[in-house]
Amino acid sequence: MMLRDKNIDESRKEIVAPLSVGVTWVDGQVIFRDDRKWAKAFFALCHYSESVFLLTPKDWIKATTITTIAVSPLEKYCERGYMCLDFDCKFNIFNRDLFSKEFDSGSFTLGLPLDIGSKTLWFNTPKYKNIWKQLLMKPHGGILQFSEEKLRQWEEKSIIH
Repeated sequence: MMLRDKNIDESRKEIVAPLSVGVTWVDGQVIFRDDRKWAKAFFALCHYSESVFLLTPKDWIKATTITTIAVSPLEKYCERGYMCLDFDCKFNIFNRDLFSKEFDSGSFTLGLPLDIGSKTLWFNTPKYKNIWKQLLMKPHGGILQFSEEKLRQWEEKSIIH
């Protein structure tokens, strides 16, 4: 019996379970004025890299059903690595065609630049990464939606009488 238990323990060492990493969706209007084009987008933040892995128009609600990402650091695997817009992430394996298929569209329709994947996108630069870190809803994630009412409340508290 002891030998059998030892073999079971040895075989379990080889199994590496992936991490279930949360996703926070940020309404662009939370950080951009409503007259800016980025206010009309959702930014999907990966809790592992603490950066934007996906950007979608607000009217494409289907994307917000992504609530977790399976990541296995030991195996250098991320289930969303093929569509990840954080080109500095060590698990990124961006594929333009797979990214387009995710949106049921072509890359031209999505307005993807020809050089996508060759350089860090503006929303994943250090300036914005610091903003995203403050907005992460760890550990589980969720949707951070803009609220006109909360903005008014905040503005009323900020005014010195």
